[in-house]
Amino acid sequence: MRTAVILLFVIVLCILNTVDLFAQIEGKQVYPVFEKLSAEYGLSQGTLQDILQDKEGFMWFATQDGLNRYDGNNMKIYRYNPEDKFSLPDNDIMQIEQDERGNIWVGTLTKGLFLFDTKQERFYPVNPGTITKQTADEIRMIECKGNKMWVLFDKDYCVYDISSVTLENIITSGNANISLLFSFNSLANTTGKKLTDEFGVFWIKWMPDNSIFMAWKDSVMMIMPQTVSNQQWKIAYEKSSAFGMDKNQTIFHFYPVGNGDSIVFIGISKLSVYSKSLHKVIYQKDFGKYNQLADNFYWYYPVFVNNEDIMFFDKLNCLSFNPRTQQFKRYNVDKTNPDGHFTSFANYKDRDGILWIGDIGHGLYKYNSRRELFSTDKPLADESIFIEDMLGNVYGFDGSESYLINRQNKKPQPAIPQKLLNGKWLYPKILCIDRKGNIWFRATSKQKFESLTRYYNTTTPQPSKRIFYQALALLKYDMHNGKVEDHSALLPKEVFGNVRYHLSVFTDNDNNLWQLIYGFDKNCRFEVADASTGKLKATYILPLPVQQADRDIFYFTHFQDAAGIFWFGTNQGLFSFNEPSNQWKLYKNNTADTSSLSGDYIFSICADPVQPDRYLWVGTNGRGFNRFDKQTGKCIQYSDKDGLPNNTVFGILNDDFGNLWLSTNKGISCFDIQQKKVRNFTFEDGLPGNEFIRGQFLKSRSGEMFFGSVNGIVWFNPKDLLESVLPGNNIFITSLSILNKPVDYKTDSSVISSPIQYTKTITLPYEKNVIGLGFALLQYTNPEKKHYKYKLQGFNDDWVDNGTNTTVTFTNLDPGTYQFYVTGSNSDGIWNEQGASLTIIITPPWYRTWWFLSLVVLLIASSLYATYRYRLYQSLKLLNMRNKIASDLHDEIGSTLSSITVYSDIIEEREKDKELEMIAGRISESSRNMLVVMSDIVWSINPKNDRFDNIILRMKSFAYEILETQNRQFHFEADESLNSIKISMNDRKNFYLIFKETLNNAVKYAEPKNVWIIVHLVNRQIHFTLKDDGIGFNTRQYKEGNGLINMHRRAKDLKGTLTINSQPGKGTEVTLQFPV
Repeated sequence: MRTAVILLFVIVLCILNTVDLFAQIEGKQVYPVFEKLSAEYGLSQGTLQDILQDKEGFMWFATQDGLNRYDGNNMKIYRYNPEDKFSLPDNDIMQIEQDERGNIWVGTLTKGLFLFDTKQERFYPVNPGTITKQTADEIRMIECKGNKMWVLFDKDYCVYDISSVTLENIITSGNANISLLFSFNSLANTTGKKLTDEFGVFWIKWMPDNSIFMAWKDSVMMIMPQTVSNQQWKIAYEKSSAFGMDKNQTIFHFYPVGNGDSIVFIGISKLSVYSKSLHKVIYQKDFGKYNQLADNFYWYYPVFVNNEDIMFFDKLNCLSFNPRTQQFKRYNVDKTNPDGHFTSFANYKDRDGILWIGDIGHGLYKYNSRRELFSTDKPLADESIFIEDMLGNVYGFDGSESYLINRQNKKPQPAIPQKLLNGKWLYPKILCIDRKGNIWFRATSKQKFESLTRYYNTTTPQPSKRIFYQALALLKYDMHNGKVEDHSALLPKEVFGNVRYHLSVFTDNDNNLWQLIYGFDKNCRFEVADASTGKLKATYILPLPVQQADRDIFYFTHFQDAAGIFWFGTNQGLFSFNEPSNQWKLYKNNTADTSSLSGDYIFSICADPVQPDRYLWVGTNGRGFNRFDKQTGKCIQYSDKDGLPNNTVFGILNDDFGNLWLSTNKGISCFDIQQKKVRNFTFEDGLPGNEFIRGQFLKSRSGEMFFGSVNGIVWFNPKDLLESVLPGNNIFITSLSILNKPVDYKTDSSVISSPIQYTKTITLPYEKNVIGLGFALLQYTNPEKKHYKYKLQGFNDDWVDNGTNTTVTFTNLDPGTYQFYVTGSNSDGIWNEQGASLTIIITPPWYRTWWFLSLVVLLIASSLYATYRYRLYQSLKLLNMRNKIASDLHDEIGSTLSSITVYSDIIEEREKDKELEMIAGRISESSRNMLVVMSDIVWSINPKNDRFDNIILRMKSFAYEILETQNRQFHFEADESLNSIKISMNDRKNFYLIFKETLNNAVKYAEPKNVWIIVHLVNRQIHFTLKDDGIGFNTRQYKEGNGLINMHRRAKDLKGTLTINSQPGKGTEVTLQFPV
């Protein structure tokens, strides 16, 4: 079988190398642009034998040296690996197919059929049933439908039931068992056809009614199920002539259309459409004169384009056929394919409309069928514009003459019929169309040109351009009566000196002809004439603020709104002109006012599609575009910050759906006014180039948009582009690196146990905290228009714009759990809402583990508790000691001193000796003083008196005892907030003794009538003041005694300050401040 196909292929290349069978087929010309992928892009080998896009969106390519998976960024190749028992044993991959449940089936040339587990990247052999191993080893074709799969082996054709095949069962058993429904060799076959015949089967297809069609060399065999369960099958047979082919002509391919009632058959030299319900051919087309030597002609795999066109190839041609419209399109492949032609066994169209062509030996080609939404042609000449007549014909100018743009076959036709020019006029250039449909054009008088040439050749030589200018004429072509009128009298004199002084010609709403001229006086003026009569009506000077040094680049565009106001775009701003009142206004950029025009170079003006009476849209040179409010002169500015690819806006057109279309230096943009969103189109989408030209833009009566670029003109229907928005594409994480080294699950199973795109969580030690991730949005065109954003929760919860980059690296991640999210938008700006995610766990070092930190916390807590218990024990011990000392002082020393006092009183009363009486008095007084001191000491060390309210009570008691007995008034003031404060024993003793010494001194020396005692709490500091109205003293002359020295020492112990203020006759004030 394989030998027959190769032989057939070789014969075709030899015989038909110079034969074009499609010379008779006329249709729309398409100039496709193919992108080539070969070994340089990672493809394992240049001969493609099958192509598949799986349900997730990955592309698969079967080659003679391995199976390739492509994600748009990188190729992954599956080959035989002697160290991996689950690898493919044969690198020559013939077929790859995916069934409705997502199982991927792989057919090899010498080792049979395999089922591929994508989650573990394992290939499991498939048991083919009762057919011989020799037959089953060579796989030719595979096709799945529902729960059935047919396989074309080298020597048999089998249909299998695959409904019970699951990866779980295969993993358990180690291989896949499928149920054989029938084999071709075992069917009752009266046709005499055998798969081993020369050339054998050319094409097999499962039809919508579950029947199977086989194309043989001269006939079609139909295998039809006879029961609902498809357990019994029957063979039917028809000659190729029944389907519209010539007698014994080979049918190479066929395709069911719609529900399968119509079938397209493709033969050697003919294409036909057969209706099953009518049992007849309903359309047929000869490719060219039939040649007997072409009997070996071979058609390579056709594919569907745009869901209805069937595209098919031979060595030199690429055509598509639409069964519904019965129209052909010719693809000029030889002009775009670097190899000059395709020889393809594998073609495929993916879900985004990308056509993949697998060439034999030359690699893989991509063609974006959405490019056909744009029609292109050669560029217009510089400083020319598009012009449309009343019939919807659009004209351009190629530098020699104006021509009709043919939107079907792109064969230009003269805009002015040659018979009308009648040899009198040369180089016609259309200038405008008036309101009555007349064409105004400029041409050169042949007679005058020749006469001037002869004249100057015999007198003073003149440049040919100068002669050309002097021979110019202004003509009007009446399309209704076919007459041409000469209105050269309207041409300004400057034109005869240089036609470039003739800047613009257009008609207004009232059918007046306007000509803009750069005058010899360097002024710019409009000359207005009646387009019906050709009579001059008025002249207006364009009031430019700065006079132009020459005519180049100062005037760009004009627009007249529904109210009749003219708007002119220049290099000095936007002018408005009210002709009835002859009033001009100029609007310019003001750098200090963001509501002014963004720039002064005005390239384009367009009415707002929703509120044309209120707003204009104004495009600038390098400053974006503006929504201009005609009532206020205020603008809203838009630029590349709003999604525009480039800030130079050459042309602006509005469509019928509320959008603007803008031509720029980087393609064409569609601006959704309502949503404020921009969708960009570039060369990769089908434009002839990305750099467009000012002045070349037109919206036709049918709603088509025309734009001119440096590389050619383009026109399109906005509705087609607006409806062709692609849905969001799947996105996957496709690569992982750790410490800048790639990680593969088969060699780094300790890190990941499955391919990274199916891994949910990875766990890494803390020393491997430099992580790189790669990802891919599974769209295979315009990579520069795909955008990505990501976030790593736990590190940065905000989305990060990654632009077109498909990798990201995180360094020095702290131990913890992170959640990585990534999503992307396709070339139409549609974001994948689900995205891809990966949980990253960085384990901490042992000294930052939970158990170690828990142990540390436990040790610290234990230490703190032990310290607390120890200090509590010491505090209790100290309290007990203080209580014991106070008790002992009171009981032992106090009672003894009391006894001494009593005995000294008795001696004093009984003995009349004066000296003894004095001694006894001293003993009594000393013992009493000691009792007071001891009482103070006992009070100070008693823990019950630590609260400040007890201090205040003792101060009041002492002051009352001393002052009341001497008839002195005392005034006591203390904050209630002091009551709850506790101070230490030493601080309490020092404070009380300072108070006591101060009061004793006041009573003893000051002779006061009143004493004031004040205690306040201010900012955690005690403010104590004792003042009197006594005799006072001079602090400079006073020498401190032991009492004052002790008071200062005690104040220092309190970490406070003691201040004494006194003047003779004005009393004394003692102030103490210390912290608590």
